[in-house]
Parts: sequence; C-alpha cells; structure tokens
Amino acid sequence: MTEIIPRDKYLNEILLNLEEKNIVILLGSRQTGKTTLLKMALEFLSNRGKTTHYVDLEILSNLKYFENLSAFRDYLKLQHIEFNKECYIGIDEFYYIKNATQFFKIIADNFKNIHILAAASSSLKAKKHLKESLSGRKRVIIIHPLSFGEYLIFKRKKSLVNIFMDFDMKSKFTLFEEFYDIFYDYLLFGGYPKVGLLADDKRRLAEIYEIFSSYIQKDIKTLIGDENIVCYNKLLKILSSQVGNLININELSNTIKVSRRIIEKYLFVLSNTYIISIVDPFYTNIRKVVTRTPKVYFDDSGIVNMALDNFTEMETRPNIGNLVENFVFSELQKIKEEYDKIYFFRTTSGTEIDFIYHSINKEILPVEVKFKNMKESVIPKGLRKFCRELNLKKAVILNKNFKSVREEDNTIYYFIPLFFTSKIKEICDY
Repeated sequence: MTEIIPRDKYLNEILLNLEEKNIVILLGSRQTGKTTLLKMALEFLSNRGKTTHYVDLEILSNLKYFENLSAFRDYLKLQHIEFNKECYIGIDEFYYIKNATQFFKIIADNFKNIHILAAASSSLKAKKHLKESLSGRKRVIIIHPLSFGEYLIFKRKKSLVNIFMDFDMKSKFTLFEEFYDIFYDYLLFGGYPKVGLLADDKRRLAEIYEIFSSYIQKDIKTLIGDENIVCYNKLLKILSSQVGNLININELSNTIKVSRRIIEKYLFVLSNTYIISIVDPFYTNIRKVVTRTPKVYFDDSGIVNMALDNFTEMETRPNIGNLVENFVFSELQKIKEEYDKIYFFRTTSGTEIDFIYHSINKEILPVEVKFKNMKESVIPKGLRKFCRELNLKKAVILNKNFKSVREEDNTIYYFIPLFFTSKIKEICDY
C-alpha cells in the first residue's frame, strides 16, 4: 500500500478556499497528487464532523447523476445527503460532465450549502470546461510536483527538514554535503510524489517512465493524433536539451520539418498540460531589449531527463547548469501567487538577469543564479546596473554555498544558497 505524506501547503489552501467559495478545482500535470489531496481534504473535513462524499466519474455509471439538476437531486437522496445541510462533495475526473462549469454554476445557485472540490487527470480537457465564468464562486489551484522542501519530507531527511524549515539569514547553515546529495537526487529524478516515496533507483526510473508514457499515450494522442506523435516527441526532446534557452519557433519548425503553426500548437499543448512553461522577457524600454523571444522551462526535471534518455550522475552532466536554473524557476513557480509573473531580462548591451519576480502589489525582485561556490559578496555587474537604473530596494543572488547580506546604493543584496529558493519571499519579506 502506498504511503500518504501530507502536503500541508496545498491542503491548507484547499481547505481555506472551500470555506470561502462554493467550488475549488484542482489542476496540474498527471500524477502530481490531485486525487490524493482531494481525498485528504475530505477526510480532514469528515474528521471534524462535516458531511463529505467522494465520487469518481471514471466510473461511468456515476455520470448519469451529473447530467442535470433533477438527476443530481436524486443522487444526493441516494447518498442520504440533506439539501439544507452543509456538505462537501469531491468530484474526480469532472471533465466527463457535459458543460461542467455550467453544471457547477447550477449547483452553486440551487444548493447554497454544497461545496464542490473537483479534480481532473487531464488538465487540457478540464480547462475546456472552465472558460465560462463562475462569477467569483470558483478557485483554481494548480498542483505542482514536490518542491525541494517537500521532497526532503518525503525522503524523511529529518535533520535537513529542520534546517530547511528554520532557515533565515541569521541561522547557521550546516550539513552542506548532505544537502547536495539530496539536491542532486532531486535534480535527477524530479518531484513527482510517487517517485519521491521510492528509494530504489530502478523502481523510480520505472515510475517516471510510466508517468511520461501515460502523459504521451493518454493526453497527447487524443489531442494531436497518432500521425503527429513522432514530431511531438522530437520537439519535447529538443526543448529538454534547451532548458533555460531562448526558443526560436522558426528554427524548431525547420529542424522538425513541420509548419510554424504545428510548433505553436504543440507548445500550447505542452504548456497547458503543465509540462513546460514559456517565460517572456521583462522590459522597461522595448527598444533596448535584444529580443522578445521567450525561454522554456520544465515543471519537473525528471521529465527532462526522461525525454533526454539520460539519468547519468548529476555531477558529471554537462547540462547541470541548465537543470539548476530550471530548478530555480520551478521553485519560484511553486511559491508565486496566481497574479504574480516570472520573467527574464536581457538587453542588446549584454545585461542579463536570470529571473524577474513580478508581483502586482510589490516592486519587482531580480534573482540571479550563480551555480558556483562564493567566498564573498560579489555583486554581478549586470545586476548592480539593473538595480541602479530601476532604483530597486532588494535583489537576490543564489549560489552554491554562501549566505550574506550586503547593502549598496540603497539596494539590499541577499546571497542565498540555492536550496532555499522557495524561501526567497519569506527571507526578503517580499
């Protein structure tokens, strides 16, 4: 039996939003733990005396109860659920419902005491149902693979978890080698929960292969057709080899020998199934930016390595710098609010900043990644120039080992070991 380890960040967010809204929807790539979190939330509520019910719509006999309001009333009666009492219903694979969003709206309008928690394994199919507005009634929560902090918990690295949880700019950074052992392991196998619970490398590889194959077989073939799957796989492999690099659609089109329109379609599918993220450049003056060409990052490094057919030791990998940069992006993606944006910055004069964290209610926060040991607080020239020109109050330099704070020209520069990327907002009080 698979062990279940709580993911408190998501569980708390789900429960909080269920209190405030009628409908909470869980999306994300396959095997990120959406069904597990759905069931955990229902169990938590049930243990506190709330009425809960779980229904899986992959069991097609259940689907007839979600065709209209009358059928749904009948279903509630069969389950002995009283209309006038508060109840939390978990609906798995909700995209099987015809016009699901409209159906949820009808439920919200007619059953004020019923809260819906819905999840779907196919995010692109689910998204098609979410175009219609639910007038503030719904909250969509994206479930990502494990963050590095969660991975430490799944791996039962108690001493490292304690250091990670207590880390701030005043704390002492210890167990350096142990952190790197598990960090390289995380870069190699990625953060899918089932993978994180396994210890044997052979079993972990088999699990990643299953996730990868399941995604290709179940999601992609139904979206693009069998005849294009070879070209799609070529694109996935090329993108995996270019993590953190600019992507040129015309070059990809010429290399794979398909039209630009097809490449754009495949990128859309990859992005909307939460396999990749397309990151746009940040600019203050459009004439000074070198290009508006975006960069590409993956949500999980295990998928990158599977697409490349390469699970050799991380320390010997020529692309380790790209995977580290991908790690930083992935961690930032997991801590950002839904209205936050992540950009990169690059100009014709050669100034380049790895990431610009942009929140609509805060000033931007530049984040530079230096995968090297540092002994002193050396500020990269491009970052210093960027902060001066925009008169920024804070900036971050992620590195292998060095922790320090330096103030210069009214900007505070935080030097932080990159393991703690997910604590940037907390450390900078951002």
